[in-house]
Amino acid sequence: MLVPEIKAAKKMKSLMNRISSLLVIAWALAGCAPTAPLEKKIAAHNPIDLALWRTDMKRRLTVEQDHDLDTALQEMRLRFIADNPAIRSEDVDEQLNERINGHPIREVLLIGLHSKVRRLEVLQAELQKVIADNSKLTTKPGDTASATVLQEIRQDQSTDYEKVVSDIATTKQKIEIYSSSPKTDQTSRAN
Repeated sequence: MLVPEIKAAKKMKSLMNRISSLLVIAWALAGCAPTAPLEKKIAAHNPIDLALWRTDMKRRLTVEQDHDLDTALQEMRLRFIADNPAIRSEDVDEQLNERINGHPIREVLLIGLHSKVRRLEVLQAELQKVIADNSKLTTKPGDTASATVLQEIRQDQSTDYEKVVSDIATTKQKIEIYSSSPKTDQTSRAN
């Protein structure tokens, strides 16, 4: 009479082992799934850590993402300098490392790119004022040399203004792309 009970117990044990194995595999796959590159956290305890981390991440990011990260970090540095013009370069690096260490790449990209837009919008307003002021300038009648120089200056300022407007639009497009959720992130490289 114990034989059927032993067989049932063996079947139950076998079934439990299979379920346990499947649960372990599912847990391992979920825990070991590769993190999207833009969700990786930045390791920047000091400038050397950041440099080593950047070297490692270059192969995981697209060329455009890597370039955008360079831009974002540079914009953050510029912001620190603008806030404190007397700051030493070592202190800029220290502030940058404190600000970005442990944060996802996507977050740092967005912070830096928003900073770039603000900087460019200030530059755009300054150029608008200079262009408006220069449009009121006149030269003496018959002074063709001065008129030519003034026209060249106006053309250069107009070209600079158009470039700033274009840079703002391009940066805002990048912000929109990087603001997308990781599931819809089309900028990630498949690894």
